[in-house]
Amino acid sequence: MYNQFRRSQRSYLFIVLIAIFANFLLATYIYHKTQSLKTLRDQINDQYVTQITISQTISTIERELGYGGFIHHFKNFVIRRDSQYFERARDKYLLLKSNIYLLETLISDPILRANVDVLNATLEEYYQKLLMAQQTGLEKPVAELDNMVLVNDSRALKALTDIQESVLPKVDKILTSSKGKLDQINAYMWLFNLLLFPLIILTTWFILRAIKHSNYLLQELGEIFDVSPDGILYIDEGGHILAANKMACQIFEYNIEEFKHLRVEDLIDPNLKHKHLQYRHDFQAKQQSRLMTDKRQKILGLTKSGKHVEVQIAISSTIIDDKQRTVCVVRDMSEKNALQQVAEVDYLTHLFNRRNIDQLLFKELARSERNQTPVSLMLIDLDNFKQINDERGHAQGDEILIQVANFLRENTRSYDSIGRWGGDEFVLISPELHQQDALNYAERLIESFRASPIGQGALSLSIGVATHTPDTPYDLNTFFEHADQALYASKGRGKDCATHIKDLQPTK
Repeated sequence: MYNQFRRSQRSYLFIVLIAIFANFLLATYIYHKTQSLKTLRDQINDQYVTQITISQTISTIERELGYGGFIHHFKNFVIRRDSQYFERARDKYLLLKSNIYLLETLISDPILRANVDVLNATLEEYYQKLLMAQQTGLEKPVAELDNMVLVNDSRALKALTDIQESVLPKVDKILTSSKGKLDQINAYMWLFNLLLFPLIILTTWFILRAIKHSNYLLQELGEIFDVSPDGILYIDEGGHILAANKMACQIFEYNIEEFKHLRVEDLIDPNLKHKHLQYRHDFQAKQQSRLMTDKRQKILGLTKSGKHVEVQIAISSTIIDDKQRTVCVVRDMSEKNALQQVAEVDYLTHLFNRRNIDQLLFKELARSERNQTPVSLMLIDLDNFKQINDERGHAQGDEILIQVANFLRENTRSYDSIGRWGGDEFVLISPELHQQDALNYAERLIESFRASPIGQGALSLSIGVATHTPDTPYDLNTFFEHADQALYASKGRGKDCATHIKDLQPTK
């Protein structure tokens, strides 16, 4: 009996020692995995924020360098000789310098740093040419000054693109790496917990506290992905959406649970589903990353309510745990397009505004010079509009202007540019039209207006036409002046007619 008791006692002691050792292993394991989660969280947070900051900084440089930015004001200063554009260009230059300096502090890769150096060198070259234009070039003709300050910025644009394209693979790498590690840590924790369930009862407080802390870290990792300014969709080999972040929910109007019942083809136009299905299969056949672009048409997403939203999509295909996975980064372009619409379009008629017409005509003149082709400019005045506006009120007047704008859209060529010049005056830029063709075009517009419902009353069109050719060249200002003189002549002839400036000039 004594010997049996001693054996039982030894067995009990052995079990206790095993339990203590097992609990020690469990506690050590959980603590280690918790620390691993914390370390992973810190690493991802640092890397992800850095890449997002680089992407946002590149976007700022693109915006402040191009349209509405430094080069825009630089060109305006060269063309208009107005000191306010010099001041604006200099302000944009200082802003760009600070952003380039920020890029230098964020980027360590020698190749990308070389791209940043290219950006900086091109900006400095532009700035020196700006100073040259201010100091020595203002008395020169616009074309001569433009050639003098010309800067080849193709390398800078390529450098900007290379830096931006380098960000997405790094973000994808962070997403892929962290997903695999989190899945592995999570699986090991649950397996270990199930095997040692009897011991978990003895260590309830410790384990509950550790699990709570682990869940907190997992949630914090999820928050890192949800702070992305772009939508992120995580897709399997069948196109099923496995996960989506908050911005994706906002763009497409689905909640996270609804996304899990969808395929990515449900987010595009039904007419394009079959084509997209084949494209996805081809893309997922190998590991790669790509920015989806289509110069012929906009890329549109389909929301839950059936609305189309213009998006920009970057996709990356990879293998995780021997399974095909694709990450889609979706950017909503609505806000950018709305700002561009405000900047370029007249609020009432939705035609190009005066500022944008100036830019379009400048481009057409440059293209005409390169290709040695004509371009015609028509100034169109709505006869008797003021009288009708005074009699019927401004609301009725605005409605008439909208109808005239619609008439011009419907009765001009698709590659013509139509703008509202101000008040009841409109402007039409018509490439590839010689003098007589432009006059005939203007007269057909007048005849079509007479036959339209809006032209049945007192309203009519008077048009002044000027044509830029290699034999009769214009700059921006004189082009408008001559078209305006021709319009004034049409008014003097009794309105409701078209006049070309060449018919007012004495023949040689």
